[in-house]
Amino acid sequence: MDFFFFVGPTYQEVLRQYHNIIGKPKRLPIWSHGFVSKSSSYITRQNLEDALQAYKDNKFAIESIAMPQEAMRDQYNSWEFIFDLKKT
Repeated sequence: MDFFFFVGPTYQEVLRQYHNIIGKPKRLPIWSHGFVSKSSSYITRQNLEDALQAYKDNKFAIESIAMPQEAMRDQYNSWEFIFDLKKT
């Protein structure tokens, strides 16, 4: 087991030493900093389009929208994001 001790007169100096060993953290994608909407009501395509239109009408910035598993279908052992046409 290795132990590392970082000393310095400032927090910035200690952090610089730490980053020299482990590397600097990667920047997150820009969409991850914004609002993400998730609702179990996004079962049909119309539900999703209505929600997106409401955000747009109210000038509400949204970076991404998460759909529930019920809106996906398992085909050929892979998850595909397909609306169930029987529910639309």
